[in-house]
Amino acid sequence: MFQRPHVLTSAVRHLTKLSRGFSTSLPRRGPYDETIKNLRLNENSQVIFQGFTGRAATINAKDTIEYGTNVVGGVSPGKGGQTHLDLPVFNTVREAMTEVKPHVSAVFVPAQFAAKAIIESIEAEVPLVVSVAEHVPVHDMLRVHEILRTQSKTRLVGPNCPGIIAPEQCRVGIMPYKQYTRGCVGIVSKSGTLSYEAVGSTSRAGLGQSIVVGMGGDMLPGTTLADGLRLFFEHEETKGIIVIGEIGGEAELEAADLIKEYRKTANPKPVVAMVAGRTAPEGKTMGHAGAVFSAGDITAGAKAKALEDAGAIIVPHPGVMGEKMRELLGGNVAIKPQVLLEKSQHYAAKDVEEGEGIAARILGHRTGLHPLDDSIPAVSRLYVEEAIQFDKKWHISMTVDRENYCPVIRLKELKSPEGPSSHKEKDGPQQSFIVSLTNGISDNLIADISKTLGLPETKTEALGKMLKGMFRIFSEKEAINLETHFLNTADGRLVCSDSGFFFDDAAQKRQSELFALRDSAQEIREEFEAEKYGLVYVRMDGNIGNVVNGAGLAMATNDAISLYGGASANFLDAGGQATKETMLQAFGIIMRDERVKAVLVNIYGGITRCDMIAESIIAAASELGPLRVPVVVRLQGTNSEAGLKLLSETDLGIYVEADFGEAARKAVELANQDS
Repeated sequence: MFQRPHVLTSAVRHLTKLSRGFSTSLPRRGPYDETIKNLRLNENSQVIFQGFTGRAATINAKDTIEYGTNVVGGVSPGKGGQTHLDLPVFNTVREAMTEVKPHVSAVFVPAQFAAKAIIESIEAEVPLVVSVAEHVPVHDMLRVHEILRTQSKTRLVGPNCPGIIAPEQCRVGIMPYKQYTRGCVGIVSKSGTLSYEAVGSTSRAGLGQSIVVGMGGDMLPGTTLADGLRLFFEHEETKGIIVIGEIGGEAELEAADLIKEYRKTANPKPVVAMVAGRTAPEGKTMGHAGAVFSAGDITAGAKAKALEDAGAIIVPHPGVMGEKMRELLGGNVAIKPQVLLEKSQHYAAKDVEEGEGIAARILGHRTGLHPLDDSIPAVSRLYVEEAIQFDKKWHISMTVDRENYCPVIRLKELKSPEGPSSHKEKDGPQQSFIVSLTNGISDNLIADISKTLGLPETKTEALGKMLKGMFRIFSEKEAINLETHFLNTADGRLVCSDSGFFFDDAAQKRQSELFALRDSAQEIREEFEAEKYGLVYVRMDGNIGNVVNGAGLAMATNDAISLYGGASANFLDAGGQATKETMLQAFGIIMRDERVKAVLVNIYGGITRCDMIAESIIAAASELGPLRVPVVVRLQGTNSEAGLKLLSETDLGIYVEADFGEAARKAVELANQDS
């Protein structure tokens, strides 16, 4: 057997399959679970803002005060003793705790400072901390969880979430609060925009919401779907529960285990659920760090099946959640090519002539499933090296354990020469070893792994050097996932081979030298172009272009199109703070794609106003020329009526649909009308 010994690094986000261990019993699992009760917001909950005098916090605080939330002050270092919005300003959270005794701290500081602010609130023992910031570096959150999980005073919601709200009582976050109505349905969601959809659906059904918890799309959230369930199971005002999951991690399986046990209790509350991302392509990050589906991961379909088997009622899209819940409640209550994002390909040559022939077939050509697609980068570099003979091979990864909130080493022996994807001989079982972010690779850990690999003592030192080297890269370069093969060579050495390193782009500012190695020529053109404008674009294989705000809603839109027999040409998350300019760029990217036969614009307005979206569509038609394909527009939420009015007054031939499912069905119909 032969293998190449080299490391290929790629500055992109990626995750390997993450295993988990979860007890299905309902009792609390540790000290941190004692803080679930802190999620019970009400009209008496007192709130402070961290970063209080900053622009974002000021705007949000004004809205929050107008909503009726009991805001009692804020923290801005160096400005203590002043007033802001007629409220006191403190230098530290500890001072605020002493003076005004807040129940909640809303963290409104830039992502690179969010972890420090969260830790300050934990140390001051604020009962509930809410962090809405996107792109908090993963290693920052690992450090937060080292503290968070060992205490029983402070509960964290977020980061990368809309926040938490008890409608008409207390709002902490960025959700479009005007659409929320006090009622009886508890909602916990990974996706912010899908939680807005569930809110709209339950409000239209006359049910309203008791509490809505945004788990958020972060890889390491402070509050999970299962935590939300534990809250709602015991919450008196909650009569029905909605759970919204998506690809990435295994929070949905933990929730399913909990629901299964809960269904055995007397008079369990009904649970409605959905999981977004059934059509998400493998290996792509769909809008936020936690939403990525990698080889070997639990699929969205498998997650939905687990929830269904546990007793939850699965719905195809959020538009039907309200009516389904009303029905359940009975109406009684309201040679490896150097190309990013491709699976590894290897070629072996016996001599120089054969090697030159292989290189000629690869260089300048496209690899993978779409060799004729000119949007996919052609191979521009090859790595050539001497083959190595070996008798044993192990796959080893160092990654982030999303269920245990810490680094983990996973390893298994590969029995087949083709590697882990071969079925000629069954690979060995996967073994997992927890690593302390603070202490790193200990001698005991090295000994345990050496024993698992069956290595003689003479190779333990070499193993230790490899593991310590991996951890040094993992911690110093803020990696999300490092993968390599350990080879036991025929001449008695232990070597690394065929490695792939993946780094956190949220840490890009701190890792500027690393990210300077990025080669844009090896990336998909539209995806790289979209990134420049703050858009997340992922190329897919269909003919329906999509413009959506929010990663969860975008995945659900792709799924709904598939449900009605269509296929999306792209995933596009315009983000929660899209502007007219970014929306124009989004339309431009999609309209230039000749594969696109229809476009679906699906917006749930929160921070993003629907009238601005309408103006962007009109401007796109003006600047890009007449719309060459039919466009279906669905607008819900902030200023949706004004947006629809603007579109109705134009002569663009746009199809307007209010219903989620009908909008997807119409787009499929229009895309296929000439086929």
